[in-house]
Amino acid sequence: MSSAIPSDTTTVPTDSDAAGNGHQSVDDLSRSLQRFNWPDYMVFVMMLISCIFIGIYFGYKDHQKHKNRKTARRDSEALDYLVGGRKMSVFPVSVSLVASWISGISLLGTSTEIYVYGTQYCYIVFAIVLMGFAMHYIFLPVFHDLQITSAYEYLQLRFDKRMRMFGSILFMVACLLWMP
Repeated sequence: MSSAIPSDTTTVPTDSDAAGNGHQSVDDLSRSLQRFNWPDYMVFVMMLISCIFIGIYFGYKDHQKHKNRKTARRDSEALDYLVGGRKMSVFPVSVSLVASWISGISLLGTSTEIYVYGTQYCYIVFAIVLMGFAMHYIFLPVFHDLQITSAYEYLQLRFDKRMRMFGSILFMVACLLWMP
């Protein structure tokens, strides 16, 4: 007489299986993987503490180095932060922009999109390449010559501050609608 095992009680081998002690159900394994155990908390806390100490160390070191500089330093730091002092080559800037816009969800979701909707999703690649050429040959030369850091600054230069605010609000609405 054979009995069928229900799917929620399917067992998987455990570490003690080598000794022949038994199995753990899939539900038990699933529940145990959904919670942190004390080693997980220890690693998490140690990573947080090490990040805090690294930040404090380099913040203190930078503070000591630039102790006597005042507002001129703030302006140059903002420029260095936003555009790298305009000394960076194209490759690191490109990699930074790509990393900013491609998230882990995009990387994981692309295979699902292709599975669900088929290979027509690959046509996006052509649009991305066309957009790259347009950015390189049309928009970036204008931004570089005007020494501006965003499209919103361009809107303010070309039109007025109200148009810059309108563009910013439209972008925020688009981002809110794009988020899941």
